[in-house]
Amino acid sequence: MGLGVSKNVSKAFDCFRKAAEKGNPNAANNLAYMYEHGIGVKSNYEIAMKWYRKAADQGFPFAESNLGIMYETGRGVMIDYKEALKWYSKAASQGNAFAQYKLGRIYERGLAVKKDLIEAYSWYWLSAQHGDKGAQESMTRLKTVLTEEQINKAIKHASDLKKDIN
Repeated sequence: MGLGVSKNVSKAFDCFRKAAEKGNPNAANNLAYMYEHGIGVKSNYEIAMKWYRKAADQGFPFAESNLGIMYETGRGVMIDYKEALKWYSKAASQGNAFAQYKLGRIYERGLAVKKDLIEAYSWYWLSAQHGDKGAQESMTRLKTVLTEEQINKAIKHASDLKKDIN
């Protein structure tokens, strides 16, 4: 059910499409999500990418994060960890907790960057400040391999990063 109205996926799709075509980044992101997941329309990653990019090009952090996912997983594009890193970084710099978590994973795994557990912990810490459970679990895991000094260095670095987040 919708909020106060009956759920109508077809009507939602039409509303998002019209608003997206007028340049609304939130609507473009929602429309892209519907195409990506086949909600009310046949799944089409290429069209999803088009709408995510339109929203991301306007600085919409959820779309930037979603583009990161598409590049990381190869949905509609070739897997490209550098592009994923770029889009996650843009979203993370705007305070997007999911993108911050994903940056932590990229640094932990060394995808398109040199593996750096301190940098990973820093991004997990930032994400965990928003309550992200995955980030909290990742921090717990990294605490088994990092020294107390490294953890303190990571938290200081995260505090410095936080100053630059919009």
